[in-house]
Amino acid sequence: MIKITDKQRLMFAKKLANLPELGSHAPIGASTDDHANKIADELLEPTKSEFYLPFLGLVGFKLSK
Repeated sequence: MIKITDKQRLMFAKKLANLPELGSHAPIGASTDDHANKIADELLEPTKSEFYLPFLGLVGFKLSK
């Protein structure tokens, strides 16, 4: 599980939603805000949050050790 505050989770979800690499993961017809909300929810789920680890590094998130 990623250790992240709610404020960080929402901020980084918005950044992730704007990455071209994740564009194909957006629901069809969803706005960027809808996609960011989906990502923010998935960051709370340990199995789904693992997928975002490499992308979080791209948007400036540093994992705490």
